Amino acid sequence: MIFSKKRIIILAAMCAVTAPTIDSRGVFALDDSEPTEPTWEKLELGHTILDEPEMPILAYITMPRANASDGDRVGENPSYINYSTFKLYQDAGFNIVCPMYSSEPEGTPYVVKEIEICNELGLGYLVRDLRVRASSDRGTVNPGKEYFKSVLQGDAAWYLKEPCVVGVQVIDEPNYLDLEPIGDFYHALAEVDNTKLGFTNLFPDGASAQQLAMEDIAAEIGLWEAYKQYATHFLDTTGSNYVLYDKYWNHTAQSPLNKDTTASLFRSFSFYANLARERGVVFWSAVASWRHGARKEFTPKETRWTTNVSLAYGSKGIEYYTYWPIISGVKEEDWEDPSRRGLVTEGGIPHDTYYTIQDINRNIQAVDEYLMPATFKGVHQYGEEVAGLQECDIIHNPKSIVDVKGGNALMGIFENGGKDLYYIVNNSIDCGLTPFTVSFPKKAKVHMVNSKMDKELDSVYAAGFSLSAGEAILLEVEL
Repeated sequence: MIFSKKRIIILAAMCAVTAPTIDSRGVFALDDSEPTEPTWEKLELGHTILDEPEMPILAYITMPRANASDGDRVGENPSYINYSTFKLYQDAGFNIVCPMYSSEPEGTPYVVKEIEICNELGLGYLVRDLRVRASSDRGTVNPGKEYFKSVLQGDAAWYLKEPCVVGVQVIDEPNYLDLEPIGDFYHALAEVDNTKLGFTNLFPDGASAQQLAMEDIAAEIGLWEAYKQYATHFLDTTGSNYVLYDKYWNHTAQSPLNKDTTASLFRSFSFYANLARERGVVFWSAVASWRHGARKEFTPKETRWTTNVSLAYGSKGIEYYTYWPIISGVKEEDWEDPSRRGLVTEGGIPHDTYYTIQDINRNIQAVDEYLMPATFKGVHQYGEEVAGLQECDIIHNPKSIVDVKGGNALMGIFENGGKDLYYIVNNSIDCGLTPFTVSFPKKAKVHMVNSKMDKELDSVYAAGFSLSAGEAILLEVEL
């Protein structure tokens, strides 16, 4: 687990505020002050963590009943907070848990209990603290860096010292006007404890101009250009050395892998991969492990494909939006809304999807020591192409180095220490086990790694392996 090697600390703050008057939801009062224009300065927050070879794998969890639709914010089933339930998440390969509704200061007993369990297990834990967390709702008033420092050094000091605590959650999907106060929090954090990361989950590129609070800007330059400005401004204001956004594959029950369902996803991968490369930072991807909104419930092959394509594009962390378990008092046979299931029931029983995620995470753990320090170079497709790849990402002549035959494949191309790395994904969501052959222009030393294989070949012209839909394998090649 992650703490056998290091501590992962994911810290975040929030929002536009006035001098701290906070309502019951943790929302600060606001006014119409003009934000100042920040300058880019990368903070080395969490530098001792991002350099490690173990990939952060985050699970959102909460105890029932705490679903967003009926406004409950404090769980009605504290018995869900127990060692065995949290151990199930750890056994599924998660190394960080993110409680969605157990919060400081109103839910201190819940937070204390969760921290105790995570300390015992060695799981990373994200504290939700309403004293530094707020929704701007178009507000622009910022309490300033010194206020955030006073919270970190005062009320928050007790949990920041806990070995498992990896930080304080930021509000989900801040708008453009939230970014300045979030930036002040990051800079306060850098002065209090720079071993910790800032954690902010940005809007996906499907957000509206109104959601981004960028109507005028979008009207002038277009929504996509406004979104790129939003994401770039996040790095400018915070100095964060990584960026996370919750873009999901927006498919429906009848959606195949085609340009209508993948173009937007690949555009996001391309933008964040190149933004991270340009700024010398890394990006994390989000994967929906349950149905959300109009999307259908994901099949195991679709979840596996989405996660592995994220890795092929150079993502250095995975955030599963696992949602909450079923609301309290509803029998399993009466479930109607899959988005409320979670991976583990309120009775501590894993669902089938739990085992799918566990299998995917085992593959991440098999390859992360190779991918984490590697530099993403681009992608290439073999077989039947999936539309939507951005031209700037495609390496057009990889056959001079490696060729793949046998099925549809998406290959992420990396380099590390003079070695070429290829992360090859079975680029399908509906096929069975498919044999692939990889050939090289001259004899090569090849190391093939995934959760089912760890094999070295010396002085070969070709290597073979089989992958089911969405599965992937990493090849480390020396020619």
